[in-house]
Amino acid sequence: MTRGKIVSITSSPQASPPHWRECLPEKDAELTGDIIEAYRKRRESLKHREKSIARDLAIIQDFLSYVGKPLWHCFEEDFESWCSHLGIERNLAPSSQRHYQTTIRALFQYVVENPRFSTAIQQLYGIRVVQICTSENCIPHVQDRELNTEREALTHDELQKLFDAIHNAAIEAKRFASKEQYPLLRDKAMFFMTYVTGFRLSEVIDMNIDSFSPNPRIPEMGNYGFCRAWRKGSRGSGKKFQNVPLTHPGIPEMMDWYINKVRIVFLMKADPNERALWLSERGDRIGRSALAERLKKCLAYAGLEGRGFTPHCIRHTSVTHEGMQMSLEANRIKHGHAFAATTQGYFHVADEFVDKELASVTRSNIEKIKKVEETKP
Repeated sequence: MTRGKIVSITSSPQASPPHWRECLPEKDAELTGDIIEAYRKRRESLKHREKSIARDLAIIQDFLSYVGKPLWHCFEEDFESWCSHLGIERNLAPSSQRHYQTTIRALFQYVVENPRFSTAIQQLYGIRVVQICTSENCIPHVQDRELNTEREALTHDELQKLFDAIHNAAIEAKRFASKEQYPLLRDKAMFFMTYVTGFRLSEVIDMNIDSFSPNPRIPEMGNYGFCRAWRKGSRGSGKKFQNVPLTHPGIPEMMDWYINKVRIVFLMKADPNERALWLSERGDRIGRSALAERLKKCLAYAGLEGRGFTPHCIRHTSVTHEGMQMSLEANRIKHGHAFAATTQGYFHVADEFVDKELASVTRSNIEKIKKVEETKP
């Protein structure tokens, strides 16, 4: 087989014999197959989704077909040539290239750290397998936003302006007996909860009226101490259940008002047993596109249109504002991030805020030194 023949990423690995076997000696192909099969089982044991595993196995076949070598004979030059092929010849988006690179990096990490395979390779070939994917030859994760022009967090003033605009628009709608009155009242509660929970768009949509439970440590929050959510898993794993602590004291009043005064209007067109918290004008669970359109309309009322704000920006806003009053670890847990580095990536603090904080710390240290000096004999 000639170098550069690519396995289709869209086809199932079981659909046809893997192309990489055609260019490897039988012994090499057998050991490579054992490694891939063991890696597949490892992913399954970690509860990764079947679709995610199949996709990554196809990427591994793609890489092996391109280099035409077993893993232990691959060098950084081979990996970099494949990466160049992905970007230049196949014109994949940077985010897709990054995923391909991460998949191969994870495979090599598995082989390097697996005593069974690393020992077998050294005994059979006299070669110690090393990681060929490094920070120098992989696209850094920070470039996730290279094509993203959205602003990622609203300031406190912008957020208040948004909620004030929704409130005022609802008053005007009531005054003129407009059908927009109750959708706007729902939006006010819905975007408030999006902000105070820091939920992803899918997590907001999936909220139910029975998603809440009391927090025994904070009885003042009533029935709204926690909110149950199925949160996004990491590295292809399935969703994970989490009881998310609610920290904003305005939640009980807002939610009691919404459920008893606003949602009940939408229930007139809904199934009596409907559990969805956020209902559309048709009486069913609000959808992703509808929620995004509602935010777009509310941003226009606030004069914030054209600024690149999206529903996900409200999550960034939550992380940023909470980061000013709680530890990084508490912020990470509340927002369902697997790693603190991810939480830090959502944290957007204005230079003015940093300057004020540094000035405050400096003044405090100066005052402490003065007090020490004054107490000296």
